[in-house]
Parts: sequence; C-alpha cells; structure tokens
Amino acid sequence: MTGRTDSGERGIAHGRRGLSRRAFLRASAAVAFAAACAPGAPGGVAGTAAPGTAAATAAPAARRGGSLTILSGAGVSTLDPYFTTAGSAELSQQIFDALIDFRDDPDKPTGQLAESWDETDTTLTLKLRRGVKFHNGRDFTSQDVVDTIARAKDKAVGHQMFAIIDPTVASAEAVDSHTVRINYKKLNPSKFEDLAQLYVIPKENWANVTKEPIGTGPFKFVKHVAGSEVQLERFDQYWQKDRPFLDKITVKIITDPQARVANMTAGSGDVMPAVPRADFDRLSKEPSLEAKKIVTTVWDDIILNTSKRTLSDQRVRQALNYSIDREKINKLAYFGQLELSQREFPKGHWALNEKANQRYTFDLEKAKGLLAQAGLAQGFETSINVGLRPEWKQYAQIWAQDLVKIGVKLQIKELETAVFYQEYNNMEWDIQAFASGIGKQDPSSLVASSPYRPIDNRARIDTQPFYDEYRKLFDDGLASRDRAARKKAYDRLQELLAESGHIIVLGFSPVLTVINKRVKDFKQAPSTFQYYASTWLQG
Repeated sequence: MTGRTDSGERGIAHGRRGLSRRAFLRASAAVAFAAACAPGAPGGVAGTAAPGTAAATAAPAARRGGSLTILSGAGVSTLDPYFTTAGSAELSQQIFDALIDFRDDPDKPTGQLAESWDETDTTLTLKLRRGVKFHNGRDFTSQDVVDTIARAKDKAVGHQMFAIIDPTVASAEAVDSHTVRINYKKLNPSKFEDLAQLYVIPKENWANVTKEPIGTGPFKFVKHVAGSEVQLERFDQYWQKDRPFLDKITVKIITDPQARVANMTAGSGDVMPAVPRADFDRLSKEPSLEAKKIVTTVWDDIILNTSKRTLSDQRVRQALNYSIDREKINKLAYFGQLELSQREFPKGHWALNEKANQRYTFDLEKAKGLLAQAGLAQGFETSINVGLRPEWKQYAQIWAQDLVKIGVKLQIKELETAVFYQEYNNMEWDIQAFASGIGKQDPSSLVASSPYRPIDNRARIDTQPFYDEYRKLFDDGLASRDRAARKKAYDRLQELLAESGHIIVLGFSPVLTVINKRVKDFKQAPSTFQYYASTWLQG
C-alpha cells in the first residue's frame, strides 16, 4: 500500500492514512475541539460574519506586537522536549517544530517541517520544507532529521522518545538535502502520531538543550529564571512568514493556585492554564475573562509501582481498585467535571472493552477479602506522590479515608513539580497520581504514555509475570491495519490491565483554561497544550 500527500503553502492540507478516527470524533469531541482550536478565522488574520446575516460585521484584523503573560503553576526542570514535564511541554510547542502535527485537525496529520510524503507499509519518504532556519541562523536540512532520529533511538540519553521511536524505526537516511526516508521495522499505524512528538533539535544544541534550547519554532528562548519565569521572543525568520504576531511570551511560575487566580483577576496575566476546578465557574463570570472548558482524551489515573514488595502482589492491587469510590471523588475533588471511566478510551470508541471498563465496583468488603488472601488482613502502610493539580491531593485525601476502613494507611506526599517528576522517573515511589494519554485517538498512542509503554515502563511491569503477553499485545495491535484484528489485541490488553490493576483510571478530565478577552486566536491542541504562533492581542 502506498499513499501520497502534499501540504499546502501554509501546511494545511493533510496526508492519507490507513486509519480514520473521524467518525468517533464527530460523535464525541469534534465540537469541543472546534470551539477551542478555532476561535477566529483560519490563520487568525481576519474573519467575517456568516453569509446571509443582516449586518455582516468584519472581525478585526490581527495586530502585530505585544507581550503575552502566561500564569503557570508548573515549574520547569528541563527545556529538552524529550524529557517532557508539565512545565516544559507547553514551551516545547513554541520553541520547536516537528515534521508532522495534528493541530488543525485531530483526525489527520498536517505537514509542519515536512511538506509532503509518500508511504508504504515499511517506509515513509518526506519532502522537507525549504527556507527553514534554526534560531541560531543555520538552515534546516534532511541531515537534521536523521540526527534527531538517531538521538531518539539512543537509549543512553535516557529520554521518553526512545520507547516510542526505537521499537518501530529501523533507520533514517538523507536522500538529498530536503528529502528524508524513514525505514520501519514493521507496519506502524501510529507513525504520524510518533513523528508529531519528534521535535527537531540541531545536533550542535544537544549538549545544552536542557538549559538553552534551539529549535525552528515561532518563538526563540531568551532566558529561564528557575522557579520564577521563562522568557521567549518572536523568531523573525520563522518559516511561516506572517507568524508569529506576538513580540514576546513570558511564563510566570506561580505554584500557589490561589495566587495565580488573584493575579489573573487583577489583570496581571493573559492566559491561565490548569485553572483550579473550584474557581472555574467564578472566573467564567469575570467580565474581562473568557473561560474555556476543553474536552480531551487525556485521563487521570493512579499508578501503582509493581516492583514494590507489597504492590507486586496482584491481589493487593486489585484490593486498591475496589477501594476507589469514583463517584465521590468526582463530586468532591472534580466538582462533577470528570467523565468517569475505568479504561483508557472514551465511550463510543471502537477500541473500548466495555467488560474491562466495568471490572471494578466500590466494594470495601471485597477489598478486605483480597488483602486477607494476600496475607495482609491487618492492612499495610504506603504513600502516594501528588503535585501539579489541587484535585490530585483532594482525591488522595478522599481515598485515604476509605483505605483506613480496610486497614491501609496512606501517606500523602505533596511535591513541587520538578521533584514530582524527578521522583516519578526514578521509580522509587509506591503510588503516583498522574495523567496519561497524548491527546490522540488511535489506541497505539498508549505506547507513548510512560505507565503503559512496554519499554522503560514507569510502573515497572517488567517485574510481573504478565509482561511477556502484555508486550506481545502491543506488537499485535501495531501489526495490522485491519481494525477487527487490532480490536482483538486491544480488548485483551484492556483485560490484562484490569486484571493486573496497576493503573487505576479515574476518568477523562477536561482542561480548564481562562484567558483575558484581549487574547485573540487562542488555540488549544488536543494534547491539552496551547500554541501561540497565530495568537495576537487586541487593543
């Protein structure tokens, strides 16, 4: 099978893919994404009233200049996009470009640094955009893609992209200065999703990318004051010649949620992501602010470290699953905003295994029985790391109250963002509050989520007897374009996840963001991160 696509002048046309998610998106999230991702006319330059209206009033044209201030609750521990944390991921969207993205349409890949491509089952040949420059002034060429893939496949670097790229990509070669061929080890239905995460970093920046990153994105790095702020400025040589509009972006790091709310209402910020759920309705009524509730396919979950002595017993993990009262957690910690689920796919998704999705009920007696079978009738002590979002600490407190009833004492460790991710990556914790998923609908994207991927798995499932079958199921899910065959693999994978109980899915959590009304053409990607190439300020 071969396919060919050409991106338009501004990278808006899309490529052919063997798998379509359009039907699902129309049924569930398309309206929400459209509202979030296209608040103005395409490109954000100008818009007009709908044809046929009595008084069609032209929307204001985009205005160049100005400084955007983002109030972030997450600190920045690294600026290397392959070591993503909540604080750095949004910055990566501004500093770097990938070959492909899904920003314009979550159902289709769009050319970014790639203008067009030809694909077979085991090759992808990409024609690269000419005239692209890195922030250091050097031209972007096919060798940069080859080098980037080599770094992604280097396990010694220790980043998350190794587990995504190395299992499927055999090699990459520069056909000419602006053509690159990627050779795959086998059929890879998620190749475009993978490449959308593969930000291109010039080789000369590898040694210093964590502190002074260089990319080809619309904004270039200026400075980072640890624990205080990050500054970016417009890249005047950006390949999309009329972008960006903003002169500067300043990310102010304010870890206290209520201090961020106070700054936002006082007019000290333009964008506030990760709004505390308790404050969202109130902020939505502020006359100067606009509240955005954006549906995503990212889910909140609780990760159990299976390498820990007590949690290595599947019966103990299942007992903890029976001790979770999702209804109460949703009401008290999420203010009813969580779409409850026990598995990784939303209602109506073709890959969802409904039986696995209903495996557990809130049943403390059954939990007690399982602990007794495991020789823990008197209970045990454990701990959970929380951070980033207030609801994580809140649901941990709610859970702790129920765990006491079965003899389990839960210590809650509230950690600053950098420490939270450092400990998570060290894998020395017992239980971790987390959010998984990368905003893509294809089930193969599970391999990009650190608690799920077979390689370098953060829940340490390589220590478990089910690991070999688990890894094979991931391979089976990627081995065919036939949906029925893939469905069989993913059904069993969800059964295995439910049986193991090492990931307790709570549900799908909408992203709550508040912006100042002077911010125009604000765009939110399905991955939950904002990007500002087309954003401008009115007045």
